[in-house]
Amino acid sequence: MYAIIKSGSRQYQVQPESVISVNHLPLEQGATFETDRVLLLEEEGAEVRIGAPFVTGAVVKGQVLEHMRGTKVLIFKHKRRKNYRRTRGHRQELTRVRIDTIELDGKLIAGATPAPKAAKPKPAPKPAGEAAAAAEAVTAAKAAPKTAPKAKAAPKAKAAPKTAPKAKAASKKAAAGKTTTSKRAPASKSSGKGAGKSKTKKD
Repeated sequence: MYAIIKSGSRQYQVQPESVISVNHLPLEQGATFETDRVLLLEEEGAEVRIGAPFVTGAVVKGQVLEHMRGTKVLIFKHKRRKNYRRTRGHRQELTRVRIDTIELDGKLIAGATPAPKAAKPKPAPKPAGEAAAAAEAVTAAKAAPKTAPKAKAAPKAKAAPKTAPKAKAASKKAAAGKTTTSKRAPASKSSGKGAGKSKTKKD
C-alpha cells in the first residue's frame, strides 16, 4: 500500500512510517502534516486509483519532525577569455516529515492511529488520622524556636611585651658615655712663605 503525493514542485512515494524531506513548510516542529494532493493511490486487493489531477477523497497525514538544510550545492559561472569566474553555494531549506496514515473517503486504509497518552494515576487519598497527624507535625515544626546562636570565640590574648633592647643598642650607649682622656696637640701655625723649611748659611 503506497501513495504518490505532490509537495511544492516535487512528487514523493510514501507509505506509513516512511520519512521524507520536502521543501520548507510553514509548520512548527511537532505539528500535524496533512495533504490531499494525492496523485496516485495503490491499495492491496483493489484497483490502482489515478487522480485527474488528484484522487478525490484521499488524504495523507503525518507529523513534522524537524526543519533542516540540505547539502551544499556549488554554482560556478565562467566566461572564456573574459577572466570571469564566480563560485556560489546554496543550501535548500527543508522540512523532515514522517508519514503516519493514508485515508480514503474518511476511512483508514493504511497506517495505525496514534494511541492516546495514558493518564497518570492519581495518588490514593491519605486516611483522615494520618493527614491530621502530618498537619500537626508541620505546625509544630514551624512553632519550634530557633536554635541558640553560636557562642562567640574568646578574644585573643595580647602579645607579651618585647624583651630588653638588643645588645648592639646597649653597646652604643656605653660607648657614648665614656669620656676621652687624651687630646691631640694642636698643630703648629706658621706664617710667611717657606715656612717649615730650614735655611742654611753658606760659609
